[in-house]
Amino acid sequence: MKTLKKFTAFAVSILAFAACNVPCCIDFNSSSTFPTGTDYTDHNDSLTTACGFEVRTDYLYLNGIPKYNFGKVGPAPIALGSGNVLHTNNITLRIFSILPPQSSTITFDYLDRGGYENLSVNGVLYSGDLSTCPATLGGATVSITTTPLTPSSKGKKGTVILTGNIGKFNIGGTEFYIDNICWQ
Repeated sequence: MKTLKKFTAFAVSILAFAACNVPCCIDFNSSSTFPTGTDYTDHNDSLTTACGFEVRTDYLYLNGIPKYNFGKVGPAPIALGSGNVLHTNNITLRIFSILPPQSSTITFDYLDRGGYENLSVNGVLYSGDLSTCPATLGGATVSITTTPLTPSSKGKKGTVILTGNIGKFNIGGTEFYIDNICWQ
């Protein structure tokens, strides 16, 4: 009977993943999941679980030293994504698969107002300017588009696309905004 219960729980989790809308996205606009003004100030805060992935806060690494300040849901200072965004101030989001890793394409929009960023895929960390991230990281292909902002706006924005067997990834920065995290 124990085997049947374990199999049933596994089958339900697989069906829940398969039943998600493809692509499945987190856009920080849900007033019940991500109320405007919500601050994430504790390491390992759980933000949400969606389509077989869990999203938590994590450290930002600068020159190998872990830093942690806050994340905040609200509007971006410059148009980005679809409304509210998550502003990361010396933190990252850790997004990991609850199910075994599968081939995935993960995309997200970002606004970089300066400082350092972290992108980690399957435990392999890149720390620096996101626009100079290597083309492969943790066994995944990394594609980044970047558009510079006007000098008075300061910074750049763009989209990151990760492709491959992705079990977990982290993204964040010092003055960094994230929206429309989607996987399919």
